[in-house]
Amino acid sequence: MRNIRIQHSLTAAMLSLIIMVMVVGAIAISSARDSLSDINEIAELSADQVNSANRMEVNLMEMRLRMARYITYSNAGLPEAATALEQMRSSLDLAVQRFDELDAYTVTEQQRRYPYYQEVVTRFQEMVTPTLLTAVESGDVAQVAAEEQRLENAASNMTSATRDFARFAEQLAGEMQEEAAAISQRIIWTVALVLILSVLLFIGLQVGLRRFVVSPLSRAVAICENISQGDLTSHIDDEGRNEIGKLYKAMHAMQVKLADMMATLTQTSQMVANSAREIASGSEDLASRTEEQASALQETATSMEQMSSTVSQNNKTADSASELTVTASAKAGDAKEEVLQTTALMKDMEEHSKRVQDIIQVIESIAFQTNILALNASVEAARAGEHGRGFAVVAGEVRKLATKTSESSSQIRSIIDDVATRIKEGSQQSELSGEGIETTVDAVKQVNELMSEIALAVNEQESGISQVSTAISQMDSATQQNVSLVEETSTSAASLQEEADRLAGIIATFKLNSSATSASASGGTLAIASS
Repeated sequence: MRNIRIQHSLTAAMLSLIIMVMVVGAIAISSARDSLSDINEIAELSADQVNSANRMEVNLMEMRLRMARYITYSNAGLPEAATALEQMRSSLDLAVQRFDELDAYTVTEQQRRYPYYQEVVTRFQEMVTPTLLTAVESGDVAQVAAEEQRLENAASNMTSATRDFARFAEQLAGEMQEEAAAISQRIIWTVALVLILSVLLFIGLQVGLRRFVVSPLSRAVAICENISQGDLTSHIDDEGRNEIGKLYKAMHAMQVKLADMMATLTQTSQMVANSAREIASGSEDLASRTEEQASALQETATSMEQMSSTVSQNNKTADSASELTVTASAKAGDAKEEVLQTTALMKDMEEHSKRVQDIIQVIESIAFQTNILALNASVEAARAGEHGRGFAVVAGEVRKLATKTSESSSQIRSIIDDVATRIKEGSQQSELSGEGIETTVDAVKQVNELMSEIALAVNEQESGISQVSTAISQMDSATQQNVSLVEETSTSAASLQEEADRLAGIIATFKLNSSATSASASGGTLAIASS
């Protein structure tokens, strides 16, 4: 069996067990099928049909007794006859209901109980006829009495049919019990035989597995334990061409390759240890330079923060100056409007002064003409003599008033001319002031535009400084991470050196076969020793 594959051996054993189990199952299924129909028939007879038939017979007997009672009460003229009639009808209804329950089960002619079942049905139909139903329903005493006489023989036949049906059920149950016992006995012997064969097959499998599977695997486990302890000098035999033999060949190849790997690992561990030392030294230098760079970046970040604070203050100052120039521009515009209004008012006053001069000129002309008229009146009064003396006095007064009016008009003209001159000078000065204010407004607007440009430039400068500060912060963070990474690298390099030394110590614990080591170094392969 050494050359037979374990998979095939196990498959054959399992197939044998499956075949035996299938045989037992087929026998059990066949026996179960044979007894299933009879068992169902027994269950139906004993549980439902027999019960329905018995209860139907009892209801018919009750009906006969109540029929006799009804006939007696009716002939005697007693009032209990009505109650007896209702009870008789109730018993008949129950009997019909039990018959319907019995007839609800399907019984074919192939079934053994069919003749007994059909006898019960026939006897019931002989008893419960349409004439009986009509007599009970109408309550006619004569018809009921006639039916009661007819039912004497039919009732005994019904009782016999029902009892035969029940006895057949008991007989069938007994037969089924005996058959079930025989089937059970056959199943027991079959199962016992299968168990004995299974035990024998199990013992054979156990012996074969112990000899051809368990023992070789135990030896393989011992070899693997030696390899796990560092002993690569174990002798591995040939165990055939099945899975165990392939396992031994694979173990031999593994042992050879492990020996080769141990030799290679010895050289590699030394190289790793040297490289770890160099990495640790370089990591220390890199850590020193990285710390210096981090310090410089922190100083730069502090300077950038101060510069950002100064630019921010300049930005605030520029915003305040821009707001002030806007306010000044607005006030200058208001002043310009007021000057324009004053200029317009001066021009109106100049026009009014001209009108006043015209009016004064008219008053002077009137005063001059009045003076002439007064002079003429004085001349005419002098010619009139005594009669014109009073008129002469009046003319003299009028002349005085005209003269005074002319003098006052001259004075008013002089004042009005002076006022007009001053109003004209004021109007010219207002126009000049308006032009100066307009120039000031333009200058304030230019200053406002310059301040806006300055504020925008300061904002851009602040944004640029912020970006530079952010970049410096990121560089500082990256530098700090680099410092951590360098420190981790130094730690890892030290750990790597320790692990390399530890690996060298572990490799030194392996026991190598000198012939296997030389063959592995030269690239050859070992042949598996034959058993």
